[in-house]
Amino acid sequence: MARGVTGAIDDATVSVVLSGTSVRPENQARLICAGMPTLVLPWWPDEVENSGWAPDWAETARPGRAPLLTRSTDPLPTMRLSFVLRDSSIDEPMGDLIARIRRLAAATPVVHVMLGQSDRGVWRVTDAGANETDWAANGEPSVADVVISLRAASDATIAVGPVASKPKPKK
Repeated sequence: MARGVTGAIDDATVSVVLSGTSVRPENQARLICAGMPTLVLPWWPDEVENSGWAPDWAETARPGRAPLLTRSTDPLPTMRLSFVLRDSSIDEPMGDLIARIRRLAAATPVVHVMLGQSDRGVWRVTDAGANETDWAANGEPSVADVVISLRAASDATIAVGPVASKPKPKK
């Protein structure tokens, strides 16, 4: 069973046929967060942007010479997912999925990003938003352009508590 989307552009009919076979959830893009239902994207991201690969550099002034450029820190990588949130039917509301994305963005646990079988690691959501472009008959959005910005979760732990002293040597 094939589903189609048609539209007219300059008196020509453009037809895009989408496969009727469903993709198994383990092959879809999904965001997994502890304590929340897994967010399975109905469509693959249009764009996955990765950045934050280069280290930060600091310029130190030196008298009588050119400044010294030293490596200061290694930044945490960032990832930006952009996708269209829609169903095959333009009348199907997407309000529930948009609300789920809002809850995911407000969650404090880390988010595990899986793009198909590719494990992209654990991240923290730093920004998320949706641009609603079409609406269902009940007034809920049926099509939305969504952008989720993520930053790699660091596993740094800070040692807290008293500092243990070395035992004194016996005389």
